[in-house]
Amino acid sequence: MRELMLCADGEQVLFNVFEAMKRHDDDPKCFRIEVVDEVIEDVFIVETPSPPLERVLVNSIDDLE
Repeated sequence: MRELMLCADGEQVLFNVFEAMKRHDDDPKCFRIEVVDEVIEDVFIVETPSPPLERVLVNSIDDLE
């Protein structure tokens, strides 16, 4: 198997591992995937509703400030 497939939210990205290894002199930032964690966290926060009590408390604190 020479490919790595990443699927998220109905989209998929296919990585050719051997091609990436051949181009190891390229900019190392191109090979980083830390942004995946940030995107997942952002989507999780948006798509996961907070409990009603938490929403009331947070909104009340915001109103006081």
